[in-house]
Amino acid sequence: VLPDEVSAGYSWLNPDVTFLDQSHTRILPGIWEEVSKAMFTGREITISYRKPGDNAGSRRTVRPYHMLSYGGEWYLAAYCCTRGEVRSFALSRMEEALVSQTPFEKPADFSITDYLGSQFGITREEGEHTVVVEFSGGAAPFIRERVWQREQEVVELPGGGVRLRFTAGSLVEVRRWILSWGGAAKVIEPESLVRDMASEVCAMRELYEKTNGK
Repeated sequence: VLPDEVSAGYSWLNPDVTFLDQSHTRILPGIWEEVSKAMFTGREITISYRKPGDNAGSRRTVRPYHMLSYGGEWYLAAYCCTRGEVRSFALSRMEEALVSQTPFEKPADFSITDYLGSQFGITREEGEHTVVVEFSGGAAPFIRERVWQREQEVVELPGGGVRLRFTAGSLVEVRRWILSWGGAAKVIEPESLVRDMASEVCAMRELYEKTNGK
């Protein structure tokens, strides 16, 4: 989590420095060991994978390229032999993992940065979106002090607010992030996201009106 220009020596790893845990997913015993073994030995791995909401999981063989941690979850970027492309797999959604004896070579031109593209979160979809969000004065200091996306642009607004502009390869996590700001954030672009937010706000209002009516 340190800036690119800063490095820390081993002296930082002492009892006077603490890393607080955030909420995190549960990984089945043995999954981590099998996945890391496959990645570091350059062997294919067969996994049983269940997506959220699926009643039945799928079994597939993948070639593990890179592991990354994000938002309390560990993900594996791997070439899926079934789909014929690189995909991200959450380790917590793996129900079984077995390293095979089949070796593979990771492509020399594979780059996790290129794979993630215009990253805002971990979710990837086709295309890119220009996202513009305006934040009220109360939220503005928190927006200014963080890098939310590598190529972001922050513009000061009259009254102390700010406008944040960035590109994203997916709007899935952008939606959740904007909702976390409540009434302090207003989406300006894209129009599809404006409609989604308006629909979500209406649904929440109906939910609470029903609750208060009981």
